[in-house]
Amino acid sequence: MKKIAFPMLLIILLISGISACSKSGGNEVTPVPSPAASGETTVDTTAKATELYKNFCITCHGSSLPRMEAPDLQKVGERLSAEQIVKQIEKGGNGMPGFRVSMKDEEIQILANWLADQK
Repeated sequence: MKKIAFPMLLIILLISGISACSKSGGNEVTPVPSPAASGETTVDTTAKATELYKNFCITCHGSSLPRMEAPDLQKVGERLSAEQIVKQIEKGGNGMPGFRVSMKDEEIQILANWLADQK
C-alpha cells in the first residue's frame, strides 16, 4: 500500500500543479513598458547623454567638462547650437575625430542636445 500511495500522491500533486498554472487567478504580471516605448524622461536622456560623454568625450574633454587638450565644453551651448554640435560630433575637425561611424544618429542627437544645454 505504501509503495502505491507515494506515486499516487506525486501524480495528484503534479496534476494539481499543472492545472493551477494554466488558470488565470489574477496573479498575472503586467509588463512595464520600457522608457523608449513610453517616451523617455529628461532624467533618462541626461543619464544617456552623460554615459555617451563618458564613452566618447571624456578622454579629451575631461570628466567635469573642463579644458584639457580639447576645447572647454562647460559652456559650449553658449557658443554652438545643437545642430552645430551634431555636425562637429559627426565630422570632427580642428583635431577632433569624427564619430559618425562610432555612434548612432540617436546617440549623437542626445549628446548634442545635452551639450547645447551647457550654458
